[in-house]
Amino acid sequence: MRRPERRQTRVAPVNLFLPPQLPGLVQWVRGDLGITLNGADVSLWTDQGPSPVTYSMTTAARQPAYGYATTNNGRPALTFSGTAAVGDEGMLCGPLTVGHVFVVAKFTPATIPYDYCGLWVAPSGSDAKWNMLQCGTATLTTWYSTPAAGVTRWKDGVADNAGIGVQAQHIYEIQDTSPSSHDYGLLVGGGNTTNNPAWPGWVAEIIVYSAILSTANAAKVRRYLVDRYNITGVTL
Repeated sequence: MRRPERRQTRVAPVNLFLPPQLPGLVQWVRGDLGITLNGADVSLWTDQGPSPVTYSMTTAARQPAYGYATTNNGRPALTFSGTAAVGDEGMLCGPLTVGHVFVVAKFTPATIPYDYCGLWVAPSGSDAKWNMLQCGTATLTTWYSTPAAGVTRWKDGVADNAGIGVQAQHIYEIQDTSPSSHDYGLLVGGGNTTNNPAWPGWVAEIIVYSAILSTANAAKVRRYLVDRYNITGVTL
């Protein structure tokens, strides 16, 4: 009797990379990890890195909502309304040394509801690099101000000063050739407390390293984020 042929099923490769596999990780928060809820809102976003630098917001009225974004590959995220008063609704973490940052986020309105909006900034204007990921102008085509010396902003794998981009999820990056400690901590989803309001959109993941990654290692992080959130148009 002739034995039936065995058919081989090809399985698509799985990306097993995780941010802690690279040296220098100082912060890693993700929408499905370390979430403490206050009803439907988030009061604590616990860092999964080696030395936890956790984001928190104790004021209930300023806490972001928690849920699943349909354009986010079904992944959970923190959603900030962006309609709060100046400096409201952001979640603040403690001091952090920043060399290379990756943020997965989406700006949801068609235009900026205020003069400027902050995605990931230092909360004090006394910090020379406080305006890291902050957008200005109603067209969303420019970042707010020129970055400090040695700092470059990236979007979807390309060095970019063309702003946040309209109504799409992106991988935003900051690279700093002279990493420094932000002694006042860092604010996600909120504007600088002196003159800028909150971020109107969602934030799904933040990864911070103490120094700029090599080209190969940066590509690993982008690939991980592209696969996880189904983000298109990214240069690896």
